[in-house]
Amino acid sequence: DHRDLHFFPTRRSSDLLLIPLSTLLAQADRVAGRIDPRQTVVLKGNLNPRAKASSDLGPADPLLKLPAITVIFRPAPAQQAAIEQLLSEQRDPASPNYHKWLTPEQYADRFGLSPSDISRIVAWLQAEEFKVEQVARSRQWIRFSGNAGQVENGFHTAIHRYQVEGELHFANAAEPSIPAALEPVVLAIRGL
Repeated sequence: DHRDLHFFPTRRSSDLLLIPLSTLLAQADRVAGRIDPRQTVVLKGNLNPRAKASSDLGPADPLLKLPAITVIFRPAPAQQAAIEQLLSEQRDPASPNYHKWLTPEQYADRFGLSPSDISRIVAWLQAEEFKVEQVARSRQWIRFSGNAGQVENGFHTAIHRYQVEGELHFANAAEPSIPAALEPVVLAIRGL
């Protein structure tokens, strides 16, 4: 579609270079280096406050299924500022962006992880033997499943059983760890 092409002059004014708009707007990769599961950092803020030592019943069965674990990604600082600016403009009747909503794909291209970063994270999850269930169209999260043993190996945290208000639950007993290469992009892990 010619509307997606931008024209840039080359050395000779008679030559034009055609570049698709999608190429110009492509997200930069933010996962630096190799995702090495042996070099980890603790991801703070991922403990359930109801999982207390007083209600801990001990380790869960390693084969316990965890059907919906979600890794949530943080926008880069520039992306966060752009999100806040866009939200402000979408609420301002004087703005040309007033009530101009984005599709999930448009959001992904501006504020999500790059397709390359997503592919690398999916490959890492699969190497840890998790089953990737869904990648958000916005490229802001990945949902996957596995069992307690896989979580313990992949995220270096124990999954325990807890008795809370008369019901049996499971949760991670310590903050999970992630490969250091993912620290700049991972905000949280839910569903542990």
